Amino acid sequence: MLFSAVALGATLPFQDQFSTIAMVLVLACGLLQYFFGAAPTQNKQLGSLLLVAFLIVLPRITGLFYGQWDNATKELLRSAPLLIMPLAFLLLSGHKHVHKLRRWFFWGLVVGITLLAVVCYYPVIKTMIAEKQPLSYLLRWRYMNFNFTSPLEDGHPAYLGLLICWILGHVFFTDFIIAKWRLVVALLFTALLFQLVARNALLVAGILWLIYIVKSNSRWLQLGAATVLLVVVGLVIFHPSKYLQDKFFYVFSQEAKERENTRFERLEASYEVFKQAPLFGPGPGEDNELRMQAYKQMGEEVAFKNNYNAHNQYMEFLSTFGLYGALCFILALLLVARMLLRSSERVDLYLWGGFLLAMITESMLERSLGVKYMSILLAFILLNQLISRREDNLPDGRRP
Repeated sequence: MLFSAVALGATLPFQDQFSTIAMVLVLACGLLQYFFGAAPTQNKQLGSLLLVAFLIVLPRITGLFYGQWDNATKELLRSAPLLIMPLAFLLLSGHKHVHKLRRWFFWGLVVGITLLAVVCYYPVIKTMIAEKQPLSYLLRWRYMNFNFTSPLEDGHPAYLGLLICWILGHVFFTDFIIAKWRLVVALLFTALLFQLVARNALLVAGILWLIYIVKSNSRWLQLGAATVLLVVVGLVIFHPSKYLQDKFFYVFSQEAKERENTRFERLEASYEVFKQAPLFGPGPGEDNELRMQAYKQMGEEVAFKNNYNAHNQYMEFLSTFGLYGALCFILALLLVARMLLRSSERVDLYLWGGFLLAMITESMLERSLGVKYMSILLAFILLNQLISRREDNLPDGRRP
């Protein structure tokens, strides 16, 4: 069981097939536990969490009946982890070592992201040495964002950034890392976020840093954090390349502002799709064709040529499945938030909030990694509820 958790974390940042195999392995461990081990733990929150997964998948199921069959089937299959992972963790909840599952997944993910950093930094450093480039070139467009993750087949910085935020949340608010090493590890992973130019993830990481610093009540830590922030801002402003300035401070440059704001302006195309079928939407596949037509009419040639999605998960559900799909999705998100606010587990609350934030600028569930990340979040939220329930039923509150 613990090996499968490590394998899942280590493979998640890489090719989709690897993490899919790891998920199947986790499910197989759960089935073995169910048939040959202790029975799963019962909890009153179980129905709510399974309802959450069902509400997210439901529009995709009904989409089979009025969308394009091939696209609807692909979307439904991509959503499978939202049911598989909570089910697997439920089946594992009776295992005597299940409380270690989160820790082992954490270390697997640390290994995976570290390997990712090695794979991506190696060609960068090799080229810089071979061409005798100054160190400042490390922060130019050619070595950042998608160019940085180019050695990976499908390394999207925004999604990889969320995985790093998962690590940061557990570095700050669990005992998985020895206290004296927390800041060093957190700084290294935050630096990798900066290299990825994953702005949403950097915002989430900044919030996690802020919460950690406020909770620590350490003036030295607060002073150090303020110093590092000033150094980074100064580095961005005075760097000879304008790339980082345009990415982070585009509001001060009209040209960069127009370029960066097109993502939000493109939401108009998805809204036009919604207006054509406001109750149930046009369905999977049809929505994309209508969006492409809207892009063309709006003169959004880049979005049209690159077949861009809505780049907003809320609008994605609204434009594809209409008010029906959007309400299912929002209800599912609110159910999880309500559950977390009533729970003592604050790490998952912070990470859930970060995921909701990321979906404002990314259609997270339109990629397999986004679906898997959400499914793992839901699975760990469920597992925490089940472990708490089991501990409450032990004599004198003893831990299993």
